[in-house]
Amino acid sequence: KQWYQRRVRGKMNIDERKAAFDNITRKNFVISSATMGNDYSVIVTSRDQANAREFMETASKVGPACGINIGPSGNVVAINSDRAEDYINAIRNNAANSKIVVCLVPNDKKDRYDAIKKHCCIDQPIPSQVLQCKNLNPKK
Repeated sequence: KQWYQRRVRGKMNIDERKAAFDNITRKNFVISSATMGNDYSVIVTSRDQANAREFMETASKVGPACGINIGPSGNVVAINSDRAEDYINAIRNNAANSKIVVCLVPNDKKDRYDAIKKHCCIDQPIPSQVLQCKNLNPKK
């Protein structure tokens, strides 16, 4: 289920070696998008709750410029550990009314990522995004 599309005018000059699409996504606007408001869930470990709040605040500020309306007060669900089962249980128990689930993870464990995506695509179909906390605050 695609929840947004980009409108592109004319030709785009993309340097495929850099694959830098960030400017393109900022300069072109969305044809249609889902208005998520505050109907989304962020699943995060207890120690990374500050990252969740910062992510939600940033998304609500930059989203409208891209045509994506997301509120600053989604449902934050703190879990005790970073095990795949904990993320899946949190999704199962808290994401029933969410339009998207965002899982903030502390590292790049492939088995956890695969388990979350399998659950969100097959067991409980819901749009999802898995982000590493370290990528939310890139070093300058």
